[in-house]
Amino acid sequence: MFCNNNVILRQMPPRGAVRVWQHRGIPARHTRERGSESAMFTRIDHVGIAVRDLDKAITWYETTFGLTVTATETNEEQGVREAMLLVADAAPGGSYVQLLEPIRADSPVGKFLARNGEGVHHIGYGVNDVEKALAAIAEQGVRLVDKRPRHGSMGASIAFLHPKDTGGVLTELVQAVKH
Repeated sequence: MFCNNNVILRQMPPRGAVRVWQHRGIPARHTRERGSESAMFTRIDHVGIAVRDLDKAITWYETTFGLTVTATETNEEQGVREAMLLVADAAPGGSYVQLLEPIRADSPVGKFLARNGEGVHHIGYGVNDVEKALAAIAEQGVRLVDKRPRHGSMGASIAFLHPKDTGGVLTELVQAVKH
């Protein structure tokens, strides 16, 4: 047994077994080990960051962290200009930082910036099938922002989950285009 950041972990079970996690008096949860067929998420696809000046933010991420822009686009429906910067490229898909600049003050990102300033806006998780993931999540009682997938960055199918049901984090499901 060891303690790290207020999480007490008991002896680690073999790969594929059920782990028991205990955290500050919160009842233990049973979770499947990574790689289980019951795992819904395949990877962290991206972290979305709201910025006021996309070009300035791109330059900062390129020069500070050495990230490379792999795609830029304007998404009129969501009211943003965006850039995807590659962090890591691995199967079943890469990991990115997504920079989002509002093109309208009344867009979700525009409202976020007015309320919170620049910073983390959402996290996107990769899924194999966004429609199946939405159905499974809805069955768990999680409110959906999107009842059906819509167009996302780099041609992906995406859908958002309500942050009030996801620990205060706006959560995006991402089904990447298969290459």
